[in-house]
Amino acid sequence: MVAGGVSSLGVGKLNFCVGTMNSFAYKQTLINYENDMEYFRRLGINLIFQQDNAPCHTSKDSREYLKRFENKLKFWPPNSPDLSPIETIWSFIQQKLEGYKFQNLDELKKKILFFWNRIPADYCARICEKFYDDITQIYKTGKLKDKSKPYKKVILKKKGTYEDSIDNIVYNEKTLKKFLQNKRKSTQEKVTKKGKILNEIKKKNIQQILKVKTSSMYFDVCLREIINEKENELKGIKEELDGLKNVDTDTYFKSLSKDIKQKLIGFNEVGADEETQADEKSLDVIDTFINNQKRIVKKKIEDNFNKLLSKRLLIKRIRKEVKAEMRKSN
Repeated sequence: MVAGGVSSLGVGKLNFCVGTMNSFAYKQTLINYENDMEYFRRLGINLIFQQDNAPCHTSKDSREYLKRFENKLKFWPPNSPDLSPIETIWSFIQQKLEGYKFQNLDELKKKILFFWNRIPADYCARICEKFYDDITQIYKTGKLKDKSKPYKKVILKKKGTYEDSIDNIVYNEKTLKKFLQNKRKSTQEKVTKKGKILNEIKKKNIQQILKVKTSSMYFDVCLREIINEKENELKGIKEELDGLKNVDTDTYFKSLSKDIKQKLIGFNEVGADEETQADEKSLDVIDTFINNQKRIVKKKIEDNFNKLLSKRLLIKRIRKEVKAEMRKSN
């Protein structure tokens, strides 16, 4: 689901929605356009806000929020999608997309952004002017006589108005709650499985598994490092789980990185994230995980042994030098 705005000065940034566009997501979309509207006011432009009668536009929450727009178009005829200037833009985008074959949703989003950002401002000015004439004509006469299009041909700009990147992302709260619930569940599974791994590391005879022939002192040192590392990792995941249990959807969505937000867009069924899915595959087999530590464990053993060996050699050399000095003094 994509939401956009258009004025006589050009197009605004697109808003990509996580889930369907409901009144909650629509309010966020309007908030994203507040800076643009403030810009119009500073320029002294007499801004008239227009929307159609979609359920998310006419809900109680949306109507309450829209009270802040002083110049809202009060009259709007039912069943009149051809009148709205934004519908002209969507129709143009749809025509440009015809003939393209998209392998995935990301390709489609990038192409929509590309065409949207290159719509010329003079085209937007023309369709807004025609919209005002059409709505005035219907208000006075009750019908529309002139149904001509503002431009038959549109020449796209070479450079986009904005970066071809998704900046404005809004969400359907119900969809995000489902994602958050699944995230809590998958994090709880992480805690359980990583705890199981830690217990197995402590219980198993790792020296035998790794076939390490060395003094137990060196092995115990590196094994303690591995256990500490895994304990800290488990502690971090538990803290993440505690945070997920208490956070509300709005705070959680704002905390997500831009990349994660972009991955959420277009999810029909929101499930565990890619990281969790990868973890679940590797965490199923404990012995596989332990075997993957062979190189790390052996390296730590060698490092600890070499450090200790170098210290012993240094001590021997110092002792030798001290004894030589003592013989000289005697």
